[in-house]
Amino acid sequence: MQPFERLRSLARWGDSDEELLVEIAGCLAEFDDDPAGLVVACRRLLDHHRDWGALWWLCSRVLASPQPAAAATEALSLVAADATPSRLARALPFPADGPIAVLGWPLIGPHLVAERVDLTVISVLTDPFAESDLPPVDEVDAGGLAELAPTHLLVEPPATSDVRVTLPTGGRAAIDRCPAVTRLWLVTPVGTVLPERLVAALAAAASLSESVAPSIFDRVVSGRGLSSPETLVERLDAPVAPELLRPLR
Repeated sequence: MQPFERLRSLARWGDSDEELLVEIAGCLAEFDDDPAGLVVACRRLLDHHRDWGALWWLCSRVLASPQPAAAATEALSLVAADATPSRLARALPFPADGPIAVLGWPLIGPHLVAERVDLTVISVLTDPFAESDLPPVDEVDAGGLAELAPTHLLVEPPATSDVRVTLPTGGRAAIDRCPAVTRLWLVTPVGTVLPERLVAALAAAASLSESVAPSIFDRVVSGRGLSSPETLVERLDAPVAPELLRPLR
């Protein structure tokens, strides 16, 4: 299959997950000697997955590298070695002293359910009209958070910078309605922490109008474990590729 034929297939892949990221990295590596084609490939992929921070991260690293194939391979190595799910599972109280709420159902959700079978995990719906296809976990809307009184609300955003955390529509209301006893944890797997200019481009492309400051979170969860929001600036490991700052079609 030719690179652009493979690209069309990947662009229409439904789920934005690690399996797809692996396939995309392999596809982008095929444009190693075609810089113009690489730019087109990245922008086409982002046009179909506009709110996927890890894809913006991957494309930015590949576009800015003089060796795109090597940059794609390095990015995949970082993703494969990411310890964020296991760090989160170990950091939550054991035995659990109450339910854990997760904003929406991000990629961290299935990992958490698999690694901590003792937890009662609740998905907080941000869009009551969206179709739900969750594993066997309970759901609640933002208004039900006060009665639920979870010990933690976990937020894995589409992307975050050191000054802004993007949220899906309705995410801000869920955070605002959290009881005072609920601890807010920002979950940041590899590829979700981006320079602010890339986060702004992602938010504009995906029409993500809601955001909060990182400082509202009690802890940031990453492969390093738990840290303060001030450490996000140390995680900015993607360059700002100018080719990604122009509006997508």
